[in-house]
Amino acid sequence: MVAHLEASGTPHYIGFQHGSTFADEVRACRDFYCRFPATPPQMVDEAIDHLQAIHSRHFPAMVQEMRGIADGSGLPYRDVLALNFFAQIVGEAGSCSNIGVSDSPQGPIVAKTSDLREVERDFLFIKRARPDDGLAYIQYTFYGTVWNEGGFNASGLSIVNSGLMGQATLRREGVAGFALQHAALSRCTTVDETVKLYSEHDLAKWGGTILVADAAGGLVLIEKLPGSQALRQPLRESHAGLLIHTNHVVCFENGTLQGDADLESKYGYSGLLQNSLARYATLERIAPETGHSLSGLQEALRNHSPSGPICQHGQQGLHSAAGIVIVPRTRTMWGTAGYPCQTPFEPYTLAD
Repeated sequence: MVAHLEASGTPHYIGFQHGSTFADEVRACRDFYCRFPATPPQMVDEAIDHLQAIHSRHFPAMVQEMRGIADGSGLPYRDVLALNFFAQIVGEAGSCSNIGVSDSPQGPIVAKTSDLREVERDFLFIKRARPDDGLAYIQYTFYGTVWNEGGFNASGLSIVNSGLMGQATLRREGVAGFALQHAALSRCTTVDETVKLYSEHDLAKWGGTILVADAAGGLVLIEKLPGSQALRQPLRESHAGLLIHTNHVVCFENGTLQGDADLESKYGYSGLLQNSLARYATLERIAPETGHSLSGLQEALRNHSPSGPICQHGQQGLHSAAGIVIVPRTRTMWGTAGYPCQTPFEPYTLAD
């Protein structure tokens, strides 16, 4: 069973409800992520100060929500900042497999696995938020954070994501990828608005890919790394109506920015690139034959190919903690509470 949170009000109060409801879980998440043994404390402090300042300037509501999490949980505000920004402080390659189709009977659909280390599987929960100033949304997220693993808002705008390992270069004016996803869910109603939002900001350190769809039928893949952004639409792919992505660069515009095996080892993800390439090959093989439908994408997330399974059970230390499928036109997110092959897809709407 996935834990749930219903929250509404100002950004600070939404965060306060999050922190007070899950205080113990927020502390556990902080204790797991906020360890920087190879980074001097002064560098950690400088990074927190810088990231807090730049995100306060561009995304003040999001930062207010993080302060609310701290106030509700009783943790120091800087601890919550360090938790949310830990990937920009030290490093995080990320994983997950994404599939999007534009031509299902219900319009566009986006889907993903949420691939995590085994202990991280306990950190996911479902948050349904109704901000006073902004669009209501529902998402899979992590205790103590404003991260997004997949979600949609009241307009039907839907986002799933995957991590993308670049070269770990820090761009001082860049922002965290999760900040853009948070802003998109609370502000944007269309694919075009989301692309514009992403185009207006650089990333701070790590890359990411999102598949974003809207209720009007739009679907696009945004592959973004510090200093570069590329877009793909379904008709430009080899298989009409389909977009796929795992955790390596597939857009030629970003080809020189791909991280390498040394970076993988440094950040604790040895073998991720090969794992990603194998999953991508599986998606290339199965996705064109998979029904472009809700049930077809759910079945794709259950895949157990001998090489490159989409539903992962420890390959390179990764476990599929959830499968997520979102249908923008019906404003419904279907999600599992564990491995997609073992737990049923349950529907979630803003009206629940």
